[in-house]
Amino acid sequence: TVHDHHWKVLRYMPTLYRLVRAMMAERNLRRLNHVTTVSPYMNSLLEKRVNKVAIVPNPVQIRLNELGVKNLIDSRLNSLETGPQFIMINNGWNARKNGKFGLQVFQKFLEDFPNAVLHLVGAGCEPNATAFAEALEMGISGNITFHGVLRQPELFALLERIHFLLHTANEE
Repeated sequence: TVHDHHWKVLRYMPTLYRLVRAMMAERNLRRLNHVTTVSPYMNSLLEKRVNKVAIVPNPVQIRLNELGVKNLIDSRLNSLETGPQFIMINNGWNARKNGKFGLQVFQKFLEDFPNAVLHLVGAGCEPNATAFAEALEMGISGNITFHGVLRQPELFALLERIHFLLHTANEE
């Protein structure tokens, strides 16, 4: 399964390790007739090079039963009165992750919902990091919580309060 485009990863992280990984990926792609990928975007990059590409989205683990889902939906709908809660989770803040586009979308949303909150999670999303500087420049940092990297239990606890996920990455 191909998750990332190896040459694009190398362009954003130009290290010897990434160069070797890109060469290995290229070698393997030339040998394969059939691959899977997780998105139409990756499919468009691979279909020119591999005979058969199938899109198989990443699996999602369901942690609630039907009643639990209903209760969660009800509690989130009721909590909208205090302001819609958004989240963006990115491992890095760069053009490949497309975080600035997410900030622009959120800025547009704030025009109609000025009490909305965006939670930024991941490397580059810490207070005073790159994402903070861009949000400050756009004048929306007051509506954003900069969490940075979170452990899985902390992230799952945060996700229970979230209404909307902004997935801006071009790959994955």
